[in-house]
Amino acid sequence: MSKNEKQNDSFDDDIFQLEPEIGMFLDEYDVEFPSEAEIMMSIEAMRPYVPSKEKKWEAFVAGVSTVLRHSTREVFYFSSLFWGLNVLFLLLGVSSALIYEIDPYLIMLYVAPLPTIIGLIEVFRSSNTEMAELEMSFKFSLQEIILSRMVVVGTFNIALNVLLTISFAILLPEVMIGKLILYWATPFTMIAAIMLVVASRFRRAYSLTGGLILWTGAVIAISQQEVIERIETISVLGYILVTIAAAIFIIVKMMNIYKRGISYEINN
Repeated sequence: MSKNEKQNDSFDDDIFQLEPEIGMFLDEYDVEFPSEAEIMMSIEAMRPYVPSKEKKWEAFVAGVSTVLRHSTREVFYFSSLFWGLNVLFLLLGVSSALIYEIDPYLIMLYVAPLPTIIGLIEVFRSSNTEMAELEMSFKFSLQEIILSRMVVVGTFNIALNVLLTISFAILLPEVMIGKLILYWATPFTMIAAIMLVVASRFRRAYSLTGGLILWTGAVIAISQQEVIERIETISVLGYILVTIAAAIFIIVKMMNIYKRGISYEINN
């Protein structure tokens, strides 16, 4: 047996011999446990400091109502350029179909996402004018302001597309309303989802320019006769599934922005 092992055994024996003596020494002390009434008093005193369990549905409804309430206020802060350009899109769309006899379905395909792309000017106006830091100090969080503006842009975009659809249905009785709706609902949701990702990552004016260039190029490519024939072979169910998938993605993305903030979306 080594010297270290002998020392360890000796130390263990000393502890074993001292254990009864230490136990008798501690038995002389009487620890009084609190009564049940005292325990309940302590629990009640600490109860206000215990965080209540979050009810996800109530939190979601409260968040949505907050964003919608802010949206009604943000409408009045949108520039006249935004409203003027979108009204111009409406007039150009109707006149192109009536005067120049351009395919109304292609017009809907091109015009549908334009208000969302142009709306990025208003959504990220504070970032482009270097006022985001000031808005961060407001009572309302920056992500609430951003989402409120997105709601305004999206709602106005849908209203504009519906108005354009009604105009074509009245002025061009031969068009199919269902096909018109598919031709604007699908590209609208797809472009909105893509621009939401791009905008949450970059938040600069060049995302608007890039979006316009890419979408114009895409429409030029789509307007080719061969591409149109292929598009028309896609079933209605295909359009519906793509629209639903894009809409779900938009909702999830906006919820993430609301919960985690714009900075999280930029850095991840």
